[in-house]
Amino acid sequence: MFETLERLKGARIAVIGDIMLDRYITGSVDRISPEAPVPVVFVQKENHVLGGAGNVVANLSKLEVDNVHLFCRIADDQFGELIKLELNELHNKYNNTEATYFGHNQTTVKTRVMADNHQIVRFDREKLESIPAATADSIVHRITLDLNSFDAILISDYGKGMITRTLLSLLQAAVGDVLPICIDPSPKTEYPKMLNAIILPNTKEKESMDPFITDKFQAVVETAGSYGMYLYCLGREDIIHIKAIDISDVVDTVGAGDTVTAVFTAAIATGATIQEAAQLANIAASVVVRHAKTYAISYDELYFAINNL
Repeated sequence: MFETLERLKGARIAVIGDIMLDRYITGSVDRISPEAPVPVVFVQKENHVLGGAGNVVANLSKLEVDNVHLFCRIADDQFGELIKLELNELHNKYNNTEATYFGHNQTTVKTRVMADNHQIVRFDREKLESIPAATADSIVHRITLDLNSFDAILISDYGKGMITRTLLSLLQAAVGDVLPICIDPSPKTEYPKMLNAIILPNTKEKESMDPFITDKFQAVVETAGSYGMYLYCLGREDIIHIKAIDISDVVDTVGAGDTVTAVFTAAIATGATIQEAAQLANIAASVVVRHAKTYAISYDELYFAINNL
């Protein structure tokens, strides 16, 4: 396992996905409003972190991979600028993060109001609009021009419109069997047959997708929370079960899927088998769920977790 972890540092990943800003307003509640039957939150702290594909990139950067290049879209607004600042900070700290931005009408923002470790309400700002075919073509063209600079492609699909069937079909045709493609899917997206790709749905997502999904991809890695992971590999009748790490102090599962996809893809990119990559990702997930809010794991944290198994 340590050898698989060490190899992650050589990974070069292209990430295509829906980026968002996760904002948190944190405070305390000690009374109900006299205006309506809702709690009054006394604000004590406000902060933000990268979410969606941004959290995937944060995980890869903190895992100290060789290079991660993000293709995403943001608007020319204050939230888009905050995303750029966060990505620049990752680059300045780890020297491994790049981004290509495409325009949008609204930067996606999720604002969560938290009190006493509980989420009171969430506000979403977003514009659900699929990228035009020209943008999909531009993304694939840029990747194929620099194909030798990548070891894998990671698709982070939150159903916000960055990932389309056209983009995936173009990517499949351009990449073929040259690079592995790993997909964190959205039930909103119609996926073409991609026999060189590995898809990583959670149980709810898998149940809502095509019942013949296991015939459309090289492998399906189902993340099942406390039940661990189930691996369905094309051409194999048996299902491989990876048990979850036994932990009793789960705090928050937000962003855990991003961590799983990031670690899994980096492992696949550097020569791990599907089972080895899933085992490492499973350990990483057991670390991030112990943290409140959106959280990205570091190389040292993952090393420590393996060492303490």
